[in-house]
Amino acid sequence: MQSTRLIGIYTGLAIIVYLLIFYFIDHSLVVNPFVYWGTLLVAGIGMASAVKKVRSEQGERIEKRDALKIAFLVYVIAMAFFYVFFFAMLRYIDPSLVEFQKAAMEKAGQDVSGVDFTMTIGKTISGYIISLIGGFLVSYLMATVMKRDH
Repeated sequence: MQSTRLIGIYTGLAIIVYLLIFYFIDHSLVVNPFVYWGTLLVAGIGMASAVKKVRSEQGERIEKRDALKIAFLVYVIAMAFFYVFFFAMLRYIDPSLVEFQKAAMEKAGQDVSGVDFTMTIGKTISGYIISLIGGFLVSYLMATVMKRDH
């Protein structure tokens, strides 16, 4: 599990680097939906790498439940890094990103008149907890595909 935690940390750091690359190209890209959701691809790569590493260490065998635990742990750790970083970016480092986010939503035709764009700890924690549901589903699918119990 120690290597799984490390992969989770590295994956979280990779997500931060990924976002910083886009930030330095153009600040508004950080809140671009394609870039934002692209963080899940980075997380998925980390999750798959961790399952593959443990499976390799066990003679190419891994049960579905073990693969699920590994993938989900990586997701939980990596997304904790993501949410802390994203909160810091929008709240302290560059609050103007909230305006880019609002403009992007308006451009997409969404009504933002009643939306509170203030970045708070509560919203961040809620978003993180909700993301864990999707992360569990992705982990389950990944475990189903990557298991080898024969």
